[in-house]
Amino acid sequence: MLRIVRFYLPLTASALLASLTHVIINGVLARSPNPDLTISGYAVALSLSFILEQAIAPLRQTSAKYVRDRHTFRQMIRMIAVILSFIAFFNVLIAWTPLGTYFFRYVYGADVNLLDSTVHAYQILMFVNVFSAARSLYQGIIIQQLQTRWMTIGIVIRLLTMAVLSWIMVEQGWTDDSRYGALLFLTGMAIETIIACWEGQTLASRLPEKLPEQPVRHWKPDIFPFYMPLLYGSLVSIVVGPATQTAMNHSVQPVLAIAAFAVASNLTGLISGLATFLHQAVLSFHEEEPRRVKQLTASVSIVSVLIQGFLAWTPPGHFILERGLHLEGALLHATLLILNALLVRTALFPWIDYVNGRAMLHGVSKSIAYSKIGSVIVMLSLLYTLVVLRPEWNGIIPAIAGSVVTGFELAMNLYLYRNAVRRKGGDRSRVHVHRQKRI
Repeated sequence: MLRIVRFYLPLTASALLASLTHVIINGVLARSPNPDLTISGYAVALSLSFILEQAIAPLRQTSAKYVRDRHTFRQMIRMIAVILSFIAFFNVLIAWTPLGTYFFRYVYGADVNLLDSTVHAYQILMFVNVFSAARSLYQGIIIQQLQTRWMTIGIVIRLLTMAVLSWIMVEQGWTDDSRYGALLFLTGMAIETIIACWEGQTLASRLPEKLPEQPVRHWKPDIFPFYMPLLYGSLVSIVVGPATQTAMNHSVQPVLAIAAFAVASNLTGLISGLATFLHQAVLSFHEEEPRRVKQLTASVSIVSVLIQGFLAWTPPGHFILERGLHLEGALLHATLLILNALLVRTALFPWIDYVNGRAMLHGVSKSIAYSKIGSVIVMLSLLYTLVVLRPEWNGIIPAIAGSVVTGFELAMNLYLYRNAVRRKGGDRSRVHVHRQKRI
């Protein structure tokens, strides 16, 4: 169990520390003479970059699963090059042609005053996807070889570099342009990528040329079918955010609902960060120690609920919300109610990631996409129903819907996963995969 914990804790630490990135950036841009304009321009450009990031994120899981020798490593590079070529083409159109202005104006609905700062910021942020893809490739190798401490090292050096650069920007007065925020983010991403590439390439150079039992011949028929369902699952989730905002805009007290839900969901998201990499623990250890991996998942679930319950139920937790986040009155009361409503989601989220890991391990990633699509449909239906029947529930509407949908997604994911494994002719409890000796 200690070996699994030593593998998992650095992953969790890196996920939690990464949330500080935008705190640093917003702290710089907030010192602008026109902070609303500067931060908004950066935020709109970043939101598009994050959408494209949904195509990059599954590459880490794909790399961790398939890169066992140099042959599969080269095939992964070829697949990533194809994916990046499509992203780069779109980025060039948005950043360097008049299409970008029209896109942000009419698709995003950005204010006319934001268009220049948004496009200028995106001209820098468009390169983030390249670094992110390289980082995902090598972090997959680092995870597969159980050297996860390098992910924590990378994010710590990234944050320290960004902190120093942010201090220089503030001292020099470089705060009045959205491009400074974009440059700060790109620099941090580049630093983390360099560290991942340095260690990952060292590990990749030690891999054998071709494992006899490795079934991968070419990326298109052997790796791409695993990647695509993960991509679909990521993309379909994008609609939940706008739908949630729309639902709260139609509640009785929309301003209070949006503010309270934003605070509560951010706190819940931070707590759920403890479970972000459980699927990687499944990929790396479930074959050898399935019982220990289940114990880790149960422990993460319990700890997450206890932390959220501490904030929602105890006087010290209320003190933190009042003094630390400056919440009071109706906003504090609404935030506490939403935290309670989201407890079910917090408890079940680790188990969803666990089942996702089992699906990845068996190579049946379609079950992840199908369950995600189904959960999004149910989420949209619940949001519409609740806002029509109970608009006075305000910010509790998306919280209740989120908890119900999490339970639905877990049940559907488990059902689809078991059926997919059965159809594939595999054992539902174990997967027999020939694995090379750890480096």
